[in-house]
Amino acid sequence: FVQHRAGNTERAAELLDEIANRYTHLLQAIDVALEIDEHPGRAYRLLLPLYSPTKAPRREQAQLAARVRDRWPDTDDTFRAAAYAIMGHIALWAGSEDPTPLAEAALADPGATRIAKIIALRVLGFHAGQQGDREAARTHIEAALEIAASRGGSFERELKMTWASL
Repeated sequence: FVQHRAGNTERAAELLDEIANRYTHLLQAIDVALEIDEHPGRAYRLLLPLYSPTKAPRREQAQLAARVRDRWPDTDDTFRAAAYAIMGHIALWAGSEDPTPLAEAALADPGATRIAKIIALRVLGFHAGQQGDREAARTHIEAALEIAASRGGSFERELKMTWASL
């Protein structure tokens, strides 16, 4: 995600390292947003870096994501689709809940960006694969690949490898 936004792989690597180094502060910031904010915008934006590979436990992230959803159910925001795609990603790897409704909510959001759609479709594809439904997995990965192909980059490469493995 950061690489696509930054457009520079060296800078993206630096940003990912910085996210990992400040992980505790990021979680604390989300906690503060949950306590004091009337609208989910800040919490949604703060969830986005949780897509990056961190050594942090996904279960902890999943609990925090659930608190954000509980605090602001069905609240519109510019970053809602991306946040729900990331929440689906977290749920997928934490194994704490079915990520399907989260990914589907991201895809249904009219404000979903290309990257939010790619992440949501990737979540659906990996989840279908985990459930043994290779046909559905291929369908979701192909849809994500179609979107990613318009920009190229790491998502396209990763999705091609994922599709080939199915």
